Amino acid sequence: MAIASEYSAGVSSVLWAGRALESAAESGDEVEVQEAVLELLRAAEARESSKGAVEGFVSPPSASEAAVHANEEEALSQVVAELEVGQALLAAGTVAGEREAQPAPALLSNALDELEESVRQLEEGEDATSGFRIGKSERPVAPPLEAFRDELPRTVDAIVTRTVDVGKEVVTGLIAIPASNLEPFVTGSVTVLSAIPDVGPIVQAGLRAVGRAVEALQRLVPAELATKVRQWAKEWWDKGADPLLDRLVRVLLSADALQPAIEAAFARPELVDDRLRAGWDQLVELNARHERTTKTIRSIVRILRKIVPLAALIAAVAAWLYGMGALGFVLALGTAVWLGRDHLDTGALIEVVPGVRKILAEATA
Repeated sequence: MAIASEYSAGVSSVLWAGRALESAAESGDEVEVQEAVLELLRAAEARESSKGAVEGFVSPPSASEAAVHANEEEALSQVVAELEVGQALLAAGTVAGEREAQPAPALLSNALDELEESVRQLEEGEDATSGFRIGKSERPVAPPLEAFRDELPRTVDAIVTRTVDVGKEVVTGLIAIPASNLEPFVTGSVTVLSAIPDVGPIVQAGLRAVGRAVEALQRLVPAELATKVRQWAKEWWDKGADPLLDRLVRVLLSADALQPAIEAAFARPELVDDRLRAGWDQLVELNARHERTTKTIRSIVRILRKIVPLAALIAAVAAWLYGMGALGFVLALGTAVWLGRDHLDTGALIEVVPGVRKILAEATA
């Protein structure tokens, strides 16, 4: 993953300044705590330009442009890291005694542990999907046509199932947000966040980091899908009972639209074994790629589910955090649906990977 070293260094500086604050808070030395607070603030602000941009953190271009971000795995991994920076700074703000914040040293410790893992991955050149990469699979002993015919529905079902899993976690996150804060973002009457509240500087730095992450996620979703994303989220929210999820996701992903193409492809005479073998390889690789990206989206949802409850500890930013959480959850769901459609080739508007339909066409040409 080609995340800039400047970005990794900035994240690392926040981590170790946060560790110093954690240690100072445990010692109970007020002077040491205040020195650590100032050092953390310097580290947080040193990452940012005067406009709040962070060197090495590049939001993907709007998907309505011709040049969509070529590597959604890298973009999603950077969203994870920036959310973890935000979570750590917000937790640190409670320990720093910033106004209207209730101390939560255990939350700071947990947030720093997660951030430390992200720093390790960044420094080693890994991404948030490391450990989930599937090695080269051995080709089955079955005849090529049979193997390809079996792998095709397996890949489609796996994409649907993973998208269902994202939806379940999103719904769990949305439940924690008061309805009055949630509805505007699900219905689409509000699509942007309000200004950062006037609170302590470390909490503000944390809010800016969370905001950067969610804005990057918003840019990753094709602009043409912005309205549909909220329609999907609302439909999911209204009809999200477990027995209906698989059917609902198949509709959202247009998975059943592949069936006519599948039937026509396998009806062709004299299919070529080498093409079918290559197609099997491509399906396995596509399935693994979708597993990695979906795992990263679930990481985004998991961190948002930890950030949103901080509203109870920092009352002055509660409405902002609830709104940010609602938007982030809706965008995570929208990203999962878009990438599912992209991997299936069922109409993603902006296509990043050659999906199931293309692989099917080439394997049976």
